[in-house]
Amino acid sequence: MNKQQFIAAIKPELKQLGYRKKGNYWYKDGPELIKCINIQGSQWSAEDYYVNIGFALPSDENKNPTLLNWYCQTRCVGKNGDGNLSLEDFSVECAKLFNTVQTLDQLADFLLEHGYKVGLQYWF
Repeated sequence: MNKQQFIAAIKPELKQLGYRKKGNYWYKDGPELIKCINIQGSQWSAEDYYVNIGFALPSDENKNPTLLNWYCQTRCVGKNGDGNLSLEDFSVECAKLFNTVQTLDQLADFLLEHGYKVGLQYWF
């Protein structure tokens, strides 16, 4: 499945879950955190893509934060260790993170256990 096919496949499910879409980004606002998803094309092949998930902090100035403005992020990896995910891999990776972390306190605990800081962001 290429990037456009993947986007077409996840779009209805994310909309049903309450995410809003802007470009190749999806956002779901919460009281303390914004859940963020980004589909990033590969510079090496038009057929390859990467799925980034993470959190941004709510801000009146930036309702649609790009990757550079996310507080923390990770790149989802498929069962084979590659970036091109199946729909099942995508659902599992999102559920694992977004069901675990609901509040800033939970995010702080999660990052203490799994994260490392790169510049102004945390990666895990």
